[in-house]
Amino acid sequence: MTKEQVQKAIDQEAKEHSPKTVRNMYALFAASVKMFDSKVDISAKLPKKQRISRYIPTDADIKKLLEYVAGKPIEAPVLLAATGSLRRSEIAALKPDDLTDLGVIVNKAMVEDINKQWVIKPPKTNAGYRFSPLPPNVVERVRKGLPTPNPTIIYHQFSNALKACGLPHFRFHDLRHYYASTLHALNVPDKYIMQNGGWESEQVLHNVYQHTLSNRAEQENEKVINYFEAIAGKDKTPKMQHEMQHKEKSI
Repeated sequence: MTKEQVQKAIDQEAKEHSPKTVRNMYALFAASVKMFDSKVDISAKLPKKQRISRYIPTDADIKKLLEYVAGKPIEAPVLLAATGSLRRSEIAALKPDDLTDLGVIVNKAMVEDINKQWVIKPPKTNAGYRFSPLPPNVVERVRKGLPTPNPTIIYHQFSNALKACGLPHFRFHDLRHYYASTLHALNVPDKYIMQNGGWESEQVLHNVYQHTLSNRAEQENEKVINYFEAIAGKDKTPKMQHEMQHKEKSI
């Protein structure tokens, strides 16, 4: 077996499968070969990872969704994900005792075992053990909604709520992305966002930031457009520049 043969096989698979699938296939293949010959060179150029563009809910989307789910079984899960960054599995495992007046203690998850039965297990990583602060009014509403259904039922209830609201489709997990992006926009340091959301590494968190909230991006773009519109005009002075000049004169 030569490197050229491996590369040819990789290129062929790339025509029929996604980059992620090809990378997984190569990883399994390479591990198997190395078991029998650790010195063999089967390095290959793998297809580049695809950047998936996902719709991340805006503030307006979240407000509309919360208005619709108020008083419904899906209200507590939506609140916990959007304002506390909890996963479906973590929400489904919650007990009333996990709530405090200041937030929620996360120390377990509801997952399926090999027999397709729902069981409660500890978090996969140490980052999963955490305390997520919540506003008092959210704690009160969540307390009324516990315990919640299993993760599958939460998924279906959430999907139905989106359709009923007329909102664009997005994943329940994207509520966590909304949470992280919102805190990032509020200039909350990464270490606190990681701590609250249970992210184990900054790399994972920064991948979340790639999905910047579209409404915030539009606001920032509007600032840029307005500034340079004033620069290009004859009779206008950009507000930012005017304020800076005023400060210089007052010093």
